[in-house]
Amino acid sequence: MAAVLATVASPTDNKTATPGSGGGQDSSRVAHQHHHHVVGGSSSLDTITCHHTMKHHWEKDDDEGEGEGRLPNHKRRLSISSSNALENFECFQDVVKSKRVVVLLDYDGTLTPIVNDPAKAHLPTGTRDILVELAERCVVGIVSGRSLPKVKGFVQVPSLFYAGSHGFDIWGPTTESMRYQVAADQLPHLATLRDSLTEKLSGITGAAVEDNLFSVSVHYRNCAPDDVPAVYEAVQAARQGFPGIRFGTGKCVFELRPDITWDKGKAMVWLLQALGLWEEEDVFAIYIGDDTTDEDAFQIFNREARADGVGIVVTAENKLTGAKYSLRNPEEVAVFLSRLVETRGHVEAGQAGNRSVKDVKLDLARPALEGAFERQCEWEEKKVGGEGGKEEGNV
Repeated sequence: MAAVLATVASPTDNKTATPGSGGGQDSSRVAHQHHHHVVGGSSSLDTITCHHTMKHHWEKDDDEGEGEGRLPNHKRRLSISSSNALENFECFQDVVKSKRVVVLLDYDGTLTPIVNDPAKAHLPTGTRDILVELAERCVVGIVSGRSLPKVKGFVQVPSLFYAGSHGFDIWGPTTESMRYQVAADQLPHLATLRDSLTEKLSGITGAAVEDNLFSVSVHYRNCAPDDVPAVYEAVQAARQGFPGIRFGTGKCVFELRPDITWDKGKAMVWLLQALGLWEEEDVFAIYIGDDTTDEDAFQIFNREARADGVGIVVTAENKLTGAKYSLRNPEEVAVFLSRLVETRGHVEAGQAGNRSVKDVKLDLARPALEGAFERQCEWEEKKVGGEGGKEEGNV
């Protein structure tokens, strides 16, 4: 696979704050990045499930054909009765014991149940404890649609890698300077959309606008079914005039994010490359997620022969997916992770496969990251130089 290229955020730039630094994003963004706004009243319900089962015209069937120019999606109908990763755990045991393992997970719907109030998607203490133990045995990362500060605040495990905003904002415990941001020039546009949608949706009960820094999420889970089309129309109207912003959907949510070739799958590849783990025969990656945006990561394993790993989809129903295995809910995810901890704990000390993030950051990450940043900077200089000067807004 060709190297994944995007804009690198300099740790010293005043728009990008590295952990522990005094810098930060533009103040108008920082003031909102930790919050979601219920703009038309809110429901008191905190429970899961989206009650909007009616098919809308903006929703695409999973079975629809692959349009001209699109890559094959490699999806198949997965039966939860035969694909459960716990019931098939023996398939993981040998590879988990013999190889260096990387575990990447979505957050909402994967580590914690989907809730009606996004601010209350708290991680169970038991799951957090499992993540801490797992990070002592292998590389673990969270890849979420939430902003980087939000997902780090929910998980609260400093030894993990984090990719927020669907992979547009990456941070790692390797060094304080490991910060990688994509499409930072679109932040002002996203801020404008956030404010515009907060005003436009103020009259629709239950609609909520969430600022995820590199994306704006509009939740309609708590809206009356008849109001959902109006939410959709408001989102479409607001994004007119912003050709650099694209529209997407998730579980009872509309997403607006930079319109560039970047997603959770490419974020996973970048992280593996940065850690010197991409194309290594002794590395095995496991990606676990529940939403449509996680399919981009599942497809990496199907399209790239050099990507040794497997996708696990979290679903209680049979599903058309690029994943190979399934887990029914976040509770089963926690049990699966605990099984990984137990299995990794049986690897004898000193074996190459039993390397935690501590080993990786000392042996591999720093040299690999330096090379990755240098190559990216050279590419950006050539790109900008060919356009007659440095682009404003890129960091």
